[in-house]
Amino acid sequence: MEMPRSSRTIMLTSLDPPGTKRPIPPPLAFAPKLDRHGIRDKLRKAEPFDTLPRGLIPSRRYAWGPPRLLYGWPAPEQLLLSYARKHKIVQRFRRRIVMPGTLNTSVDEIIRTEGVADISCDLLRVSATHMGMKDDNLVYIVAVYSNYDLKRKDLPSEETISTIRERLGINEPPKWYLDVAQWYWQRW
Repeated sequence: MEMPRSSRTIMLTSLDPPGTKRPIPPPLAFAPKLDRHGIRDKLRKAEPFDTLPRGLIPSRRYAWGPPRLLYGWPAPEQLLLSYARKHKIVQRFRRRIVMPGTLNTSVDEIIRTEGVADISCDLLRVSATHMGMKDDNLVYIVAVYSNYDLKRKDLPSEETISTIRERLGINEPPKWYLDVAQWYWQRW
């Protein structure tokens, strides 16, 4: 029987090495009482992490779960919208394009259906973040996993992540972005 993976010893290139004690900068630092004033501006100015600080790896040893962070890239919206139009998979509501659904379907079709990479559909997703927002428009992220997925055995390899990046025409390495839906610490 295989022992469960400990959040203290998980080894991935996307994480700080075990034993690293990097402080978590505000507004992501733990705060049981959330100051909602100005939080959006603070999140908008926050930079994504190159590697995830160990303090943001979820662990039941603590009473609070960290915010959800997504490992991926800003979505190449024009490429994904063009693909959706060409393949007639644009999702609409009242004649308006539903961006998250359309981008998600396009990514799924390009990566999984076309056989670019073998990755679980619940790992590969398009989500949004406040990080890097301009003009009050959320930034869409193509994520290959989140900090809550780190103990899974089916995480994509570095090679798979690189293949996905290349197929989507993205040049920069993946980073950790805050998920718009779960950007705060919460009790388990």
